[in-house]
Amino acid sequence: MDKIALTGFTAFSTHSLNPTEILVNKYKDISDINAEVVPVSYSKSAECANRIEGKVLLMMGLSAGRKEISLEKFAWNERKASIPDNDGVIYKGDKIEEDGEERLETEIDIVEIERRLQNAGIPASISTDPGRYVCNNIYYTALYSRKEPSLFVHFPETRDMSEEMEEKALDIIIGYLRETYLSER
Repeated sequence: MDKIALTGFTAFSTHSLNPTEILVNKYKDISDINAEVVPVSYSKSAECANRIEGKVLLMMGLSAGRKEISLEKFAWNERKASIPDNDGVIYKGDKIEEDGEERLETEIDIVEIERRLQNAGIPASISTDPGRYVCNNIYYTALYSRKEPSLFVHFPETRDMSEEMEEKALDIIIGYLRETYLSER
């Protein structure tokens, strides 16, 4: 059976809770989803992007400070952050792939996903900047090394969007991916 590969991250830095870990755990027992919680680690996220199996890959992360679902259009070939990952690693502007392009773009129709989310009353927008932290690292690695379509989505903290609304948003995104990539054509 074809599956959607779904990832979310553990808690990190000053964030004792990562809503994407909660979301992934809710989808672990669904037959057409291959769900995995990934440590906030540059090396472990890249390994997961190369290993996890699915016909389409949906990765999620926390973006503290954003108040809406952010559908990431691009991933950038750079690692740079002021805080360490959970392994204690800090990058100051290193490339993710030495021979890689400056940025890569998802082939998934994020305009349609944004429309569906907004029609359901869920605040959502298209973002062109996933940051340069571990979220961008897993996204760039997936777009660079996988043949399957890949998308990264940032979720706000649960104080800025309820857990129920975040789950509804994920249901809509997964519904779109199922009908686009898993249904018989």
